[in-house]
Amino acid sequence: MRLLPANSGPGRMLRHSRFTRARLKSNAKAKALISYLEPAHLALKAAQVAAVDADDAVMDARAPVTEVDTAADEVVVAFQLDLLKLTGKNYSDPHYIAYFPKGLGDVRRLHGQPLAAELSRIEQTLTAQGKTGPLATYIPKLQQLQKEWQGPLAALKKVTESQTQVGIVLDKAKHDWALAYDAIYGHLRALFPGKKTFVESFFLPADAPKKPKPTV
Repeated sequence: MRLLPANSGPGRMLRHSRFTRARLKSNAKAKALISYLEPAHLALKAAQVAAVDADDAVMDARAPVTEVDTAADEVVVAFQLDLLKLTGKNYSDPHYIAYFPKGLGDVRRLHGQPLAAELSRIEQTLTAQGKTGPLATYIPKLQQLQKEWQGPLAALKKVTESQTQVGIVLDKAKHDWALAYDAIYGHLRALFPGKKTFVESFFLPADAPKKPKPTV
């Protein structure tokens, strides 16, 4: 029997597991061996469901953050255009560099918490220039974005941390399942000595690992 690769997905593992469970149940002599596999199978199935739910929760939580990201992008582009008017479109002007040390593109590539942090820095730089400066009208806009980000970012952080923990549980469930699945083979070989082909019929074939292409 060829074991599944350690990086196999839980769905593939459960498919193999289900086949083996069905074969064990169909054989009166091997039926008792189900108890060696069943706990690991059920634990992996539960971990898989939890992982899917965790992924869904992260996707759902990311949407409100993206909504604020989009609004922030509009504000920062408008701010940059007004800043360029003041600096005569001089990207090397110290005043421009103070707000965009790596250019506008670097800021626009940010999302979520990193983008919120960068806009907070811009807002603080603006505030330090005084509330009567030519770009001071952007201070309340940037502050409002910070408020709008707070709830969505906190929710995303919470579900992302949960997703990480669920992933740890899933990895352990996969490891435990692999041990139990492998053990079944040994038990069957002991139960049916000299019947390797018959024992192999209790398992779905695993694909052979791909051989690396020869280098020219």
